[in-house]
Amino acid sequence: EVEQITRSRPDRRYAAESDFSDFSIEPPKWFSLTEVGILAGNPDNSQNSPLVLGSSLNYTFWNNLSAGAGLGVEFLKETYMPVTANLLYRLRPGSFTPYVMLQAGYQVPVEDSRTVYYRVVPDYVSSSMIWPGPWPVGNTPLKAKGGILLNPAVGFFTYSRSGYGFSLSAGYRFHRLRYSAENDYNLDIDFNRLSVKLGIIIN
Repeated sequence: EVEQITRSRPDRRYAAESDFSDFSIEPPKWFSLTEVGILAGNPDNSQNSPLVLGSSLNYTFWNNLSAGAGLGVEFLKETYMPVTANLLYRLRPGSFTPYVMLQAGYQVPVEDSRTVYYRVVPDYVSSSMIWPGPWPVGNTPLKAKGGILLNPAVGFFTYSRSGYGFSLSAGYRFHRLRYSAENDYNLDIDFNRLSVKLGIIIN
């Protein structure tokens, strides 16, 4: 015996609450990703684990593949503002999804350099000269010019039904910082680090 016939669909929220399986989420067209983390390793080049922060706005243009652009701040030997472009691919839809990401861009210095070029005279030169006292040694402050960065990473997103989410990622960070001084002197310093970042996603 039929009591009632209706064309309305059941509320998906209650269906999801009764079903403990992973709920499906359409990849958002626009989303922002804000991350904070450290660059670990390679202590000879600067601080052991400098702090990095960044935020990007991304657009999903094909299936689970998205692209975006971002800005940030990184506290290396000097403070830099990275300007980046991102490619991100989610391996599947759902409340929990692994992803791979490639970030590339340029580090823009936002403060004066703390790096100094020391002009040291070799012992064999100073010993061959007649000089009353220690040989004079000069040093020249270097000017920070910025440099390129490249950061492939893997991680995962976890979403809530409200449109917010969190991310955790680990990757390889390479960046080359350039310095200049008088007499056309140039110095390039390469950083090879492990990046570990925690992020917040807003759809």
